[in-house]
Amino acid sequence: MFFFFLKLTLTPLMIAMVTLTARRWGPVVSGLLVGLPLTSGPISVFLALEQDKTFAAESAHSSLFGAIAVVFFCIAYARSAEKFSWPVAATFGLSSFFLSVWLFSGLALPLLLSAALTFCTVAAGFFAVKKSTAAFTNIMAPRWDLPFRMLTATTLVLLLTMLSERLGPRWVGLLSTFPVFITVMSIFSHALYGLSEVNRFERGVIAGSFSYIIFFLLVALLLPTCNMLLVYLGASLAAVALNFSLLQLLTRVKAA
Repeated sequence: MFFFFLKLTLTPLMIAMVTLTARRWGPVVSGLLVGLPLTSGPISVFLALEQDKTFAAESAHSSLFGAIAVVFFCIAYARSAEKFSWPVAATFGLSSFFLSVWLFSGLALPLLLSAALTFCTVAAGFFAVKKSTAAFTNIMAPRWDLPFRMLTATTLVLLLTMLSERLGPRWVGLLSTFPVFITVMSIFSHALYGLSEVNRFERGVIAGSFSYIIFFLLVALLLPTCNMLLVYLGASLAAVALNFSLLQLLTRVKAA
């Protein structure tokens, strides 16, 4: 009952804090923050608490491949948005995600090789999405956006943790990366502000995926043998620090 209460309170609170921060600083920051393991991170914590650390570590390993699936979503959406409206672009993006998840569900690689593959894919994906040259448009989110994010994130955490034993660590890790918020924000940006905002947002998401890699690499590597609290705290701090560094870098490149 205690863990259930945590899922109902901790997850939506974290989503609300990050969402309000992203709204304040625009689409690049929004993409970077969405790239953090906002849903998959809490899922990993609850897997470690409710199953065991080995289960959570194996799931974290699979989550690295899930990051690649998210990158494929971003590329497919951005590229298809050049010619098609948002329903078609969203279909291409989600189809790319699920196809990637299916392909990676049968792939078994050592942890460090998986992390290297994910890193290279994310780096290539960042340049695969065209850089936006249009002036920044301040996107005003609808009133339903924040409650929708909080409800969806909490539902996903509850669903995957309840089905974890049946799904197994590999599928839980892969499905925990399902791009709920990314899809919503991509459609919203596309429908109201056009291709330039889509590209800006998708590049932010992909850039934010580097922090995702470091988070789950540390969890998968250290969790089986180290203190759980220290592992998740250290992984979270490393992910936030990396995203902050990326934000500074992107700001300098833009100003140059």
